[in-house]
Amino acid sequence: MIERIPTDREIECVQAIANGLTAKQASFKLDTSINLFNRLLERARLKTSAKTTAELVAIAMRNGWIA
Repeated sequence: MIERIPTDREIECVQAIANGLTAKQASFKLDTSINLFNRLLERARLKTSAKTTAELVAIAMRNGWIA
């Protein structure tokens, strides 16, 4: 069950991971530190109750947040 909908920035991070980028590559592309990138992903996981990043990506796809 989704607690809250992730922010646009958190969804950008999920999209980058879904596109196959590593956290380091994605943080560079999104012009943020790797620590902030990882915190954004973690917040998205908490908001969606996802246990893993793979589950987070699946939830995001199911809900139409990413393509």
